[in-house]
Amino acid sequence: MPCGVFHLFWERLKAGREVGAYVKNREASGRHYWVFAVALPVPEGYVSVHLEPTSPLFAKIPALYSELRKAETQDGVGPGQSSDPLSARLPALGFDGYEDFMAEALCTEFSARAELLARPLERSVAHARETASAIHTARCHAKRVAMLFDEIRNVPTNIRILAAQLEEGSGPIGVISTNHTSLSEEMLNSVDAFQRAATATYSAIAFGLFRACSAALLQECAEGYRRETDLPVAIDGAREARTLSEASRRCATEAEEAMVGVSAEVTRFADVAGALKRHVAGLDVARIMCKIENARFRPATTSLTEIIDNLEENQAQIGDQLSEIEKAAQSILNTARRASVQRVA
Repeated sequence: MPCGVFHLFWERLKAGREVGAYVKNREASGRHYWVFAVALPVPEGYVSVHLEPTSPLFAKIPALYSELRKAETQDGVGPGQSSDPLSARLPALGFDGYEDFMAEALCTEFSARAELLARPLERSVAHARETASAIHTARCHAKRVAMLFDEIRNVPTNIRILAAQLEEGSGPIGVISTNHTSLSEEMLNSVDAFQRAATATYSAIAFGLFRACSAALLQECAEGYRRETDLPVAIDGAREARTLSEASRRCATEAEEAMVGVSAEVTRFADVAGALKRHVAGLDVARIMCKIENARFRPATTSLTEIIDNLEENQAQIGDQLSEIEKAAQSILNTARRASVQRVA
């Protein structure tokens, strides 16, 4: 078990922040076992609950921890430094950072356990998970849009070079390529802004997702204490149940507030995607005008024809990606409406 994970765990708790982590424990008999532990501050100190990990994500953890522990023992990496390589490895697993990782890990383990027990997920967890999945999809499409724009960033320049060879002065094709450049840059700036906003919103979703799962797990433990009739004398079951229930209610409230805020932000995403699609329509007009001008040459310029054809394919893909972003945004809004109706009911 890497010391860096324990360091990260306790540093977050000491800072008054919740934390979740895969932990390898050892019984008095010497047998080792794994848990996913959740801990958060409460007025009396800290409260911690855990569940047995069974998800496919957990299968990647022993090897990761083994690498980190090896660096600590063989390379003399201290606990504080060991937590940095842990965070550095998370993007390769598909996570932006540790908060993203711990939220997804808790949700994945909570969902896997519910499936094993053949019981439905709590509605708050299901809604948060749907929302996180949809915004992740939107972010992937936004990244693809940025990549597609990057692929054609130099195309207008190439068109202007050809136009200079084909036309005297600043001919129609050169003017059209300049307009295409302006439209492309506007769209790329919008996509960059969208990606930044999506990342921030995903962080808010991770916050809500972690708390929704924590609330359900804490409440389950509280109910377990209430049912328990054979506790050791030193343990006040009623008090433990109250502490857990209070922590659960706080987490549930924070999760609900986070998801309400996300819904408002997603409306803006849908508007941005719609505006970007209108920009694509403008690019299509510029491309078609360029194609018409190219047809004036007899024969049509092969190099320019190839550029125009590549633009057509590229812009079609951009349009498809933006449509998927709109669908993801609408999915999030629909989930938010369902959650709102169920809260009122």
